[in-house]
Amino acid sequence: MIQVLLSILFFSVPYVLSAESGGTCGPAMFAGMDKCCLLPKLIPFESFNKCFPPVNTAKQEDASQKNGKNLKKSNKALEGDQMCLVQCAMNDLNLLDSGNNVNADSVYKRLLKVSLSHWNSYIIDAVENCSAEFNNLDLSGVAHQLDQDGKMCNPGPFLYLSCINGFLASDCPSQSRGVSLVDEKDECPGKMANLKKCSPFSILSGWTKKKSKVEVKPNARRNSKRQNGQSKKNSNKGSKNNQASKPTTA
Repeated sequence: MIQVLLSILFFSVPYVLSAESGGTCGPAMFAGMDKCCLLPKLIPFESFNKCFPPVNTAKQEDASQKNGKNLKKSNKALEGDQMCLVQCAMNDLNLLDSGNNVNADSVYKRLLKVSLSHWNSYIIDAVENCSAEFNNLDLSGVAHQLDQDGKMCNPGPFLYLSCINGFLASDCPSQSRGVSLVDEKDECPGKMANLKKCSPFSILSGWTKKKSKVEVKPNARRNSKRQNGQSKKNSNKGSKNNQASKPTTA
């Protein structure tokens, strides 16, 4: 549980969620990244701690089993409760709406509040790009997890958080970078490059892209204003209290 919790705190990645390895993408793409980049902690340990379920009672297990029988067979259950922990913790911080959907504006404001100023432009890019990509996903085929009351948890907050963390870590500013030495070689540059080529949503399988006139391509999230040479740092200098102009409910 400690390893899973730490992975959620840093990168929202419990490695037991998917039976598919996804090659260098999927859950494995975040392995060891906590040594490479010190991310802003969107969700503090205290919020997760409030959400740890009590030891299952016979009544709770029965409720879970009955609820599971009523779910679509194609939407099979996954081991663990990491999706539910993220959903609960984000609700504790008022980052979700009444339907447990992500409020991107609230996420943006909280990230600015808990981060140092050198993260500002990166956070703007991450929220804008992840919101655009997330809103283009159909999650109806994503496998579910159940909370202690047997209710199905929304995979959306988990996937959205994975995107935010992946986006920030793949382009980690120098002020927050670390090293991961293996045989005296720093593996972090390679890990960051791998994150850039992977979809941040490959942490879970089963989602598809919605049919739309404008398709959001994975690589498009890297074509930010900052990376095209149009720095936002001047306009956002010292602006930890800036209001989000575009992000809305994801």
